[in-house]
Amino acid sequence: MLKIIFENGVYLWYLFSVPLLILSHFYFLKKSKYKAMRFSNFSTIKRLTGHGHGKLLTTNWVVLILRLTILVSLIIAISSPVLWYKTKTHNQDFVIAVDASSSMLAKDFEPNRLGVAKLKAMKFVNNLQGSAKIGVIDFAGNSFIELPLTSERQKVVETLESIEPISLGGTDLAGAIVSSANLLMFSEKGRIVILISDGSNTVDAYNQRALNFALNYAFENQVIINTIGIGTNTGPIGYLPEYYNVSAIYSPEQLKHIANTTEGRFYDGNNETSFSDAFEEILNETQESYEQKNLQPILLLIGLLALFLEWGLINTRYKRLP
Repeated sequence: MLKIIFENGVYLWYLFSVPLLILSHFYFLKKSKYKAMRFSNFSTIKRLTGHGHGKLLTTNWVVLILRLTILVSLIIAISSPVLWYKTKTHNQDFVIAVDASSSMLAKDFEPNRLGVAKLKAMKFVNNLQGSAKIGVIDFAGNSFIELPLTSERQKVVETLESIEPISLGGTDLAGAIVSSANLLMFSEKGRIVILISDGSNTVDAYNQRALNFALNYAFENQVIINTIGIGTNTGPIGYLPEYYNVSAIYSPEQLKHIANTTEGRFYDGNNETSFSDAFEEILNETQESYEQKNLQPILLLIGLLALFLEWGLINTRYKRLP
């Protein structure tokens, strides 16, 4: 998949000057025809007015095309185009987003879902090779950035270890996705989110609309979300004085939807072995992610080459007599 993003797209409005260049080209060419009639050298008249052998070239179409190339390439260049393309690579930055809502205290995993999620994420960080940067987010009713992107693995491990259950009710998957995408916004590598949750999205009545917005935001910013579900459909976790009686039902459907929409993968961690295997697959497989290429230098080079060629032609083949 190829996609071009214009970081300064407002300058594309200058493309409306293209028709003006075409009109001015033919206007001044017409003026030169009258000027040519002052000379008795008929070869000069043919060259300036576009009659005779080689008419296609002598009507200055080549010069017009070169001038259009110069104008268009320079306008697009200042618009800062960036080509994004999907490729298989190990060159990625990661955000690990951990669900810390009360449902993650369910004890269908030992010691509970949150504890296992933290341990396996820490193991993943320790085993990750290369120069990848990693950020950490936890979320419940709101999302919280615990650690911006960093290459210090020990700091990432300590941050993951320090995550505690969040008392704010609900599971704000949309907020976690937007916060994760924002952390990766300035990464020039592949942008990967590993989102760990039992799948319930329960913030408010508009959660589906918010989730769709978040997924579009991630997709437009070339962020791929791999989701890892954790849970075994054990029902309510029972009454906890500080968290009330909340449902711990495992709901992988939303996690599948998140992964599919952002061209990521869903991993079903319905037991400790499969949950651990999910991290191993992410660690060992060559992941698909987006790479970027700045097109500005190429366009500037094209514009300069066209400029030099146009300058040479109007001073040789298309030179006008005084």
